[in-house]
Amino acid sequence: MSLFFDEQADEGWTPERDGYSVKEIIGYVVGDYVTYVGACNAQVNYTNSDDPRDYLIEGSKYKVSKIMIQDWYSLTTLEDFPKKYFNSVCFELEE
Repeated sequence: MSLFFDEQADEGWTPERDGYSVKEIIGYVVGDYVTYVGACNAQVNYTNSDDPRDYLIEGSKYKVSKIMIQDWYSLTTLEDFPKKYFNSVCFELEE
């Protein structure tokens, strides 16, 4: 089962999966700014996602526009790259 969250969600709505909020699962939610921390081949291949190394600069900040949570992994789409899906482990919440 997939859960998909984007900017269309109601203000203040807290998406959950199996009793855990999205923030508890991956550390950030739609609208947050995240820092790209890098990726390895295994992280890209495991999720069959787009390779962030082709688009993003390590250490740079990006705004989250969509999140898709699968059973064993989650994917993040960034405002600057609306048609790309990156493994969520490649990002950390910008403090």
